This record gives sequence, C-alpha cells and structure tokens, in this order.
Amino acid sequence: MPIRRHPGKRRMSATLETWETFLECGSDFFDDLVDAGVVSARWEKPSHEVAYAAWLQFADELIHRWKTSRHPEQGEPWALREFGDPRQTGKRRCR
Repeated sequence: MPIRRHPGKRRMSATLETWETFLECGSDFFDDLVDAGVVSARWEKPSHEVAYAAWLQFADELIHRWKTSRHPEQGEPWALREFGDPRQTGKRRCR
C-alpha cells in the first residue's frame, strides 16, 4: 500500500502578497498558497485558524491598501467580514 503523503506544517514564509488574494476574496485564484506551501493542493483552503493568524499578521497593511485601491461598490473584503476590523475596538475577534 502506498504511503500517504501528509502536508507539512504551515510555513511562515508566506508573505503579504501570498495571502492578499485569499484574504480579499476568500479564494486563492492564482495558487499562491500552494506555491508557498500553506496548502498542499489547489482545491484546498487553509484552515480558519491559519487564515486568522495570517489576518492578524497582515491586517494593518491590507486595510490600508484596500482603502486606497478598492472601489466603494466592491463591498467589504472577505477577511473583514469573517474576522472583523482589529483596529475598531482594539481587540482582534474571530467568529
């Protein structure tokens, strides 16, 4: 019987650019997370805990980018809907 491949633990080498599309849309359209080793296959999504950890790490920079580059009719980015704005209450929340 073949040995089952186990994905490695998440890598902290994933950069802001790696996570930006996923945190904005909730999907990794360009397989950046696969290339960085966060997930092992293109159809997989990172776990809620891993995505939340990335949001805590990159939230300030992403919110600044989104305020300057997003059209108001685009709606709220996925990470803001899912995890909330960590700067509003000073607490970082997770649903």
